[in-house]
Amino acid sequence: MDCRILDDDDVRRYYSMKDAIDVVEEFIRDKAMGKVFTPPRFNMNVGSGAFVFSVSSAKNQKTAGFRFYSTIGNDLKIKRNRHSMTVVDYETGNIKGIILGKLFGSIRTGAIGGVAIRHMSRPNSKSVGVIGSGWEARTQLEAAVVVRNIQSVRVYSPNPEHRKKYALEMREKLGIDIADVETSDEAVTGADILICATVSKMPVFNPTTLKEGTHLNSLAWSPYLSGEQELAPEVIRMSQIIATDSLAQVDSHEKAKKFLENDQRQRIVELDDFVVARRKGRNLPGENTLFLSTGLPGTELVVANDLLKRSLN
Repeated sequence: MDCRILDDDDVRRYYSMKDAIDVVEEFIRDKAMGKVFTPPRFNMNVGSGAFVFSVSSAKNQKTAGFRFYSTIGNDLKIKRNRHSMTVVDYETGNIKGIILGKLFGSIRTGAIGGVAIRHMSRPNSKSVGVIGSGWEARTQLEAAVVVRNIQSVRVYSPNPEHRKKYALEMREKLGIDIADVETSDEAVTGADILICATVSKMPVFNPTTLKEGTHLNSLAWSPYLSGEQELAPEVIRMSQIIATDSLAQVDSHEKAKKFLENDQRQRIVELDDFVVARRKGRNLPGENTLFLSTGLPGTELVVANDLLKRSLN
C-alpha cells in the first residue's frame, strides 16, 4: 500500500468525534491491560522553542508510529506543517501514512476528554460551562455532547469577539443552546460539566463558584503544559476524585510535580482504571471530580491509523 498523506481537510471529510472516542477508549483499555507502548513525550530545545516528539505502539491495532510538532517562533497558533503523525505497520515496518496539521491532535485530545466525561461526570449531566474559545475548547465540547445529553452551554473568553464566534459556530455545529457570557463565574456557576481549555497566566475561575457534583476537564492545569496554569491549587484540594490519562507523563516533568503538592499527587489515579472498572470514576452524585489531561501518547496514533483506514473506504 502506498504511503498516504492527509491533512486537516481530510480529517474533516472522513472523521468524526464519535469515531475518535471509540478508538481512544479502546487504546486506554488496552493500556490498562499492558498491550500498548506509551512512554512520556520528550522535548528538544531548539532556538526560540522546542521540537516535541512522542513514540507509541498499539499491538491490537498492529500499528506503531511517532508524532512530531514544534513550538518555534512567537506565533503559538500552530500552523499546518508544525504537527505531523507518522503511522507505521507493526508487522512490516512500512510507513502507512502521514497526517499533517493540528486538527487530528485536537480531535484526539477532545476524545480523551470525552472518555473522562463518560466515566467521571454524573450520567444525567445536561449543562456545560466552557472557559476558552480555541480549537481544544471546541473539540472538548463536541466530545461532551457525544457522551452526555447536553442541552445548554455557557462559554466565556476574555475576548468578546472570540466567545461570540465560538457560540455561533458551535451552536450551528451541535444544534444546542450555547450562550456567550461576560465572566468566567457565569460560565462556571451551575454547570454539571466544566471545560477549561486556555493559555491563561493565572487561575481562570473562582473555585467557590463550583457547585457540588461538577466534573471538570482541565487541559492547561500544569505549568509544563501551558507555561502557566489555569487552575487554582484549591480546585485540586476540593476534588474528591482526581484522574489523569498518564501518570508517567505527569511524573516526567518537574514543574508539574512541584505544582502538585505531595499529598495531592498521591491522590491522582489513572483514567484507565475507570475504563476497565478497577475503580469508580464517581462514588456519589455530589462529589466533585477532576480530570487533568496530559494528552496520552499513543492516542494520536490510533486516531491517525483509524483515519487512514476510513480514508480508503
